[in-house]
Amino acid sequence: MTTLGRNIKWICRRRGVTLKALAEKAGIERKMLYDLRNREIEPCNEDVEKIATVLGVESSFLYHEEIEPTTIGEKIQFLCEERDITPRQLSEIAGVNVHTICALINGKYGHQKNTLIKIARGLDINIKDLYPEGQEPEYEPETTGSKIRRLCLEKGISQMEIVRRTGLEFKTVSKAVNNHNKPHALTLQKIAEVLGVNVWDLYP
Repeated sequence: MTTLGRNIKWICRRRGVTLKALAEKAGIERKMLYDLRNREIEPCNEDVEKIATVLGVESSFLYHEEIEPTTIGEKIQFLCEERDITPRQLSEIAGVNVHTICALINGKYGHQKNTLIKIARGLDINIKDLYPEGQEPEYEPETTGSKIRRLCLEKGISQMEIVRRTGLEFKTVSKAVNNHNKPHALTLQKIAEVLGVNVWDLYP
């Protein structure tokens, strides 16, 4: 991917603009944008000017500035692209569920140390290199709730499915998942059975 293609991708991501919307607003073909993002092509200056106008930046910025990742999710995605691997391939290399990796990339999953260590090993880097420049490692502490959330994500099980399969009330499951109170041992036993783990694996 060219610097131009990567910069357009990052700015779209941060602005919440899809390539489809960018193409429509800039009045250019969507295929050209996809080709620009995924292959080594150079669009004409007129198209770059249109893209820059929609994104609110100078066209020279798109060509010459290397936009640095500002979150762990962006850093993981950047490193995957640099190594030409997909999140699914990283999942297989690192031994981390692909849904967890995608959730991290999209900022929907806490930065738990064990998960980040595995991802860093899979990318063949030091865990500190997963953090954007100037950021110090901060990890979400492992709690019963965070363990349940992680296992649900990895196994593709929703809270509603836990409710259905355990017969527990939704608010009981929700409180356990969100650490609102200390769950009763029997509650955790039922949740553990649905998640296919030993109940002790749910304790911090």
